[in-house]
Amino acid sequence: INMQRAKGREVVPMTLIALVVIKGNDGRFVATHEVDGWYLPAGRVDFGETFATGARREAREEAGVHVNLLGLLRIDHTPGMGSGRMRAIYLAEFDDTKEHLRTVEQADHEIIEATWVNINELYNKTLRSKEVITLFKYASTATRVHPVNVLTGTDGPLVNNSKVSSFLIFSITVVITDPEGRYLGRRTADGKWTMPSMVLPRPMQLQTAASMLLTTDTRITLDITALLRIHHTPPESEEETGRVHTIFAACLPTEQHSALPEDPSPSQPYAYRWFADLACFQNDPDFDTSASFHCGGPQTLQTVAEIPRHDWCDPALIGLESQNLVFLSNIHTPTA
Repeated sequence: INMQRAKGREVVPMTLIALVVIKGNDGRFVATHEVDGWYLPAGRVDFGETFATGARREAREEAGVHVNLLGLLRIDHTPGMGSGRMRAIYLAEFDDTKEHLRTVEQADHEIIEATWVNINELYNKTLRSKEVITLFKYASTATRVHPVNVLTGTDGPLVNNSKVSSFLIFSITVVITDPEGRYLGRRTADGKWTMPSMVLPRPMQLQTAASMLLTTDTRITLDITALLRIHHTPPESEEETGRVHTIFAACLPTEQHSALPEDPSPSQPYAYRWFADLACFQNDPDFDTSASFHCGGPQTLQTVAEIPRHDWCDPALIGLESQNLVFLSNIHTPTA
């Protein structure tokens, strides 16, 4: 198994992939005619790139155009013990309407051409994958596209276009509120408060891990209600690991509050307390101002404060690749 350990955590190589659904004002989509069949602009995110950078580059390389990323349609996360992959599926438009798609004269060993198509035209073509029809149908009927900044990141100092996988540590924070709108803080034995967070000890589904965040010490399984942010930090060098930190939200019913321990003990390392709002949380003298973004510190609270509630996303936005395709297929309106 191609795996390394970072401070006792299992870290596997992840392949990151960006797919770009380019939609025109007339309802048509950009399809790429590849040597293996018809598909859409897509490809592996190069080492050191963020998903957004990789998406724009793939659109430029495979379709021949610069694009604006309008939003996110889906995020696939498929963890594995030997390796894993994560895909971001963007909705996009031309950055410059005067640009032209690449033609047969520009064919190379991968792409023959790129062209505008109606969805029905794809049924008569040899497809690299039938998911291209599913994605185009979903994009044509989706009532809401998730904001691009649900998935954030900054390109690393080293971009290696010949390397397409990297070792990543995954971590989560869950913004836990109650019916009164208060925020739950967690205190460790050192007496400092943070938002409940966890670094995943092994590859696993992110929403599953988030629901189990309090299970060890309270036996509470959280009902994850929203996805706020996924932040990707590429490795700074090929010898280091990068990070993917995900912020979810959950609401804890009043009847479960009694299961939250109020004081830490040798057998119970955590204590919990409700804060009236984020300002009270951050201004508490025992708030851990040195905690990192990945550990529920100041940057985490600032991020939560900056995201309007109406931009909180359905947690189903991210899931297993196989589940996502079924999800997309079941909610689009069939094309006549």
